[in-house]
Amino acid sequence: MTHESMMACDLSGFIDWHIRIDEVPNAVQTGKVTIGTKESQDFFRNSFTLDPVGDGWAHAKLNNAQANWKNRAGDALLARLGDFFKLAARPQGAYVNIHSWKGVREFQWVSLWSPTLLEHTASLKIAAAAYLDSLGYKAAKEWWGDEIAEKATKIGDPRSDGPTIRVHYFTEGHEGTSTFWDTSEGRKMIKAVCDYLGEHVPDIGYWSGNEEVRKLMEWRVGGVLTKPKVAGSNEYRDLRSCAFIYSSKPVPGDDALSGPLFHMSKADILSAREDEDIHQFVMRGIIRNETYNGDYDCYVYSKRQAEALAAKLDDIASTVEVIAVEEAGIVDETIEKPRGEQKPKKAQPLVLGAKGKKMINPRSEQRRLQRQTAKKR
Repeated sequence: MTHESMMACDLSGFIDWHIRIDEVPNAVQTGKVTIGTKESQDFFRNSFTLDPVGDGWAHAKLNNAQANWKNRAGDALLARLGDFFKLAARPQGAYVNIHSWKGVREFQWVSLWSPTLLEHTASLKIAAAAYLDSLGYKAAKEWWGDEIAEKATKIGDPRSDGPTIRVHYFTEGHEGTSTFWDTSEGRKMIKAVCDYLGEHVPDIGYWSGNEEVRKLMEWRVGGVLTKPKVAGSNEYRDLRSCAFIYSSKPVPGDDALSGPLFHMSKADILSAREDEDIHQFVMRGIIRNETYNGDYDCYVYSKRQAEALAAKLDDIASTVEVIAVEEAGIVDETIEKPRGEQKPKKAQPLVLGAKGKKMINPRSEQRRLQRQTAKKR
């Protein structure tokens, strides 16, 4: 069955079965919901039972049976809350950072599938490159550490000689995000990436990125356009280069993971979300072959991503080199902070008037604007 079915269904009847899972399940999902009216609060109160679990959090269990998926998708209210309702309907339910629906304006939620839900089976094996680094494993270990004993096993023959890998990056002045790349300044950065790849790496093997990036790069970059997440695929294992202009930064709902519930660091979350996706993508190329010992080039957006990727590739490579793409012209480019993060402007200096009365400096910018306004009147 699919991961989705495995995490959504009650598997208590599979006593003494041997369970095998291919790749890392998306076992932890988070989100934030805003509700502004008493009617909405009453709706949630009637739909969910809250069972406090401490630290301000409660287990939210859906009271009613799930509606038909198509009907729910057409409902303006429920469609917006589709993920939360779907996950809360799972056997393990979801957790929210409130103990009562009364007066609630906003709440965070987190849903966690744990391998302990399969403790009645004969055995459980997960074939995945980085399960022990995943958010699902870290969260389950935090809650059920005494019940989980893991044993890692390497699969496949050891490499006799590794490839020479070059990890290229375009900037060290800022980090990319899908929100930034959807702005005029962000599109300028992607244009620089496209211009470089089109001129210097026209025969690149395969590439991908966030949706905003794929729209900007399509038809401007050679090679095969793929989906961002291609874990488990062998389709590109003959290709000697790739580019992945990608971001999967922690989202507001991830505050639940770094708070008292799971005690994860921001670095843990970023590594599990973004760095592992990049690692999986790059490993779809020819370096997937254990006997390959030639050259392999991969292109990522930032220096931080390049260094994290190089550290992960060190085990399979003879050498790994991190290279700044200075020719693209954005290595040192920085981005303006959002308005909310700007430092407050200093107050305009006051001077004493003829009678000792405090007044604005007549040469200040504030006074100049006052004079302009007065003239318009």
